[in-house]
Amino acid sequence: MDADIDQMFADLAVEADAITLAPPRNARQRGRHRLLSQLAGVAVICAVIVGASTFIASPWDHPPAGPAAAPLIVATGSRQGGTARAVLTGHTGVVNSVAFSPDGTAIASAGADGTVRLWTVASGRTTATFRVAQAELISVAYSPDGKTLAVSDAEGKVHLWDVTAGRATTTLAAEGSGPVTDVQFSPDGRNIAAASEDGHVRLWSVATTQVAVTITPPNVRVIQMAFNPDGTLLATGGQTVDQEGPQDTVGLWNAATGVSAVQITGYSNAVVSVAFSPDGKTFATGDAQDGTTRLWSALTGRPVTTLVRPATADRSAVEIFGLAFSPDGKRLATADQDHTARLFDLATGALVTTFVGHTDCVEGVAYGPDGHTLATAGADGTVRLWVIPAT
Repeated sequence: MDADIDQMFADLAVEADAITLAPPRNARQRGRHRLLSQLAGVAVICAVIVGASTFIASPWDHPPAGPAAAPLIVATGSRQGGTARAVLTGHTGVVNSVAFSPDGTAIASAGADGTVRLWTVASGRTTATFRVAQAELISVAYSPDGKTLAVSDAEGKVHLWDVTAGRATTTLAAEGSGPVTDVQFSPDGRNIAAASEDGHVRLWSVATTQVAVTITPPNVRVIQMAFNPDGTLLATGGQTVDQEGPQDTVGLWNAATGVSAVQITGYSNAVVSVAFSPDGKTFATGDAQDGTTRLWSALTGRPVTTLVRPATADRSAVEIFGLAFSPDGKRLATADQDHTARLFDLATGALVTTFVGHTDCVEGVAYGPDGHTLATAGADGTVRLWVIPAT
């Protein structure tokens, strides 16, 4: 079946840009979405889109209400019109993660080919390529001062790289942890949070390279997480391990002690993306089962708003792999399984625009510090920079 699917992509995929180069089929590693889905027990096949979306029956014709009664906002219209500023090629496999440098002049991308590439935002050119590991790289994050990159891999390691010197400085690893699905610096740069397949989130001290705090959500394998702006809280989202234990997949934790800060119950859908708002009042989660994005109160742990993709969205491709708030907190960008990224206005819930161009799943998304540029990482082997429409 895998061979048939690969052939479908080869025969049917539509190139949206003449300068977009898809990686050779034998270099198309499974990608972050496939890796995470295997860990989470969720079957995922990226949709094949030719021309207009094809509607295929799926289990989310009527998305579940979830805990409490959060307002349900259904985006209307397709609003396709996001402008591609640049298509960055060079990775020889799926690009799993992308991050802007704190000053917004560079981006880092991590790929299934085991490399991290640094790109200049102004020119779109590669400035450095780091061969980090033989294993697939899953997540990349800049330190707050922009001097260090943290990169996680499928063999359970977090690699720290000196950006200026272009060399590895430290490797963090916990024996038997399994793939590290996400890595994040704390806002003060003192700790690195790493979510592992063994169910633990470890906060490593940068100074001592030792685990300072361990967070273990009951019966949940964390897939993504996010610090609040002052670093006191860590929001997590993941997938339940079995049906016998607790089924709550979203958590909010005290980053200093590792204990639950706010109890969040009643939501059991798999969550594969998490982001905190710039003001720290809300955090967002991307669903792996019903194509929705939910906003939660960081104070009460209650759902605030549920954003639902337009009715025209491909119903066979529902996972939200990445989330990014705009610097002013007024908009939210999503990285979607249906080969697109979307931008929502959070005051109204309206869809601002849909960014179309990737020819495979969009694995990650990052908002530029200037608020005018969006970066996306694709399973098609490209990184794309987009012009964000004015408010």
